[in-house]
Amino acid sequence: MACFLDSFARWQNDVLAYPAGSQTAAYNADIHDKEEERLNPSADLMQSYCSLGPGGRAYLESVFTTYASAQELDGLEAKIATVTGNCAVIPPDNP
Repeated sequence: MACFLDSFARWQNDVLAYPAGSQTAAYNADIHDKEEERLNPSADLMQSYCSLGPGGRAYLESVFTTYASAQELDGLEAKIATVTGNCAVIPPDNP
């Protein structure tokens, strides 16, 4: 239950506190999804990254724009390399 209340409190403070159409509210709403995708990359994200070879980093930069630092993207690339065996096999998403 604490997780739910924490999530509600985050939304209340970071999103709902702003007027409709607020760019800050939109950014704060999106950052959670981007962080989850960075920490737990989907099969689709990994497949897209791996299919681009050297262009994979540019792809990640286009997906995460201002939502991740260069260091965080370095960590994501390392995670993808580990999880996929250097892009040899893309694991399916967990159901």
